[in-house]
Amino acid sequence: SGAGSSSELHQGMKDLADKYDAFLVDQWGVMHDGTNAYEGAVECMKELTAMGKKVVLLSNSSRRRGNSMAKLDTMGFESKAIIDLVTSGEVGWQGFTAEKKQAP
Repeated sequence: SGAGSSSELHQGMKDLADKYDAFLVDQWGVMHDGTNAYEGAVECMKELTAMGKKVVLLSNSSRRRGNSMAKLDTMGFESKAIIDLVTSGEVGWQGFTAEKKQAP
């Protein structure tokens, strides 16, 4: 631990919800296991969006954004309430598409 640094242990998102307007949340291993939502995760996302919090999800998944959002819906999450989902697959696809458009 560095000089002047401090850490706080939080019991969950409820401890943080009033402190921030927006949340960046990793999806795999945090919200779900790839097949099923973790206990309390769907309710947590619903509560954050009901409080007017902005939620952006992050993932190193090779899936594109639309596929990942559809998968979240099948697990009970409301993807329409999520501002964006950034996946490595989507970023890679956009990179290849942009490169293709710029090629002679």
